[in-house]
Amino acid sequence: MNAQIYVNDNSTVSDVFTTAVGNDADAGTAAAPYATINFAISQAIGGETIYIDNGSYKRRVIVDKSLTLRGRRSDRPRRNRSCRNR
Repeated sequence: MNAQIYVNDNSTVSDVFTTAVGNDADAGTAAAPYATINFAISQAIGGETIYIDNGSYKRRVIVDKSLTLRGRRSDRPRRNRSCRNR
């Protein structure tokens, strides 16, 4: 299964994947995205894709399974010191 999971912060400014602000109590869809990347990762099954919309995400991200994370500018990969693979 290669499901799509969506994440958005508390703003829809410059968003390209979602149409609503995020809430971890939502379904993780484009219309009802999760609010945090780590929660989306915890809900994902290996092999799924998480779409992360434009915004501010201030927590350390821990990826502990095989996933694809795509951001608004996925054509420009960046490494952030606060991101870590396990």
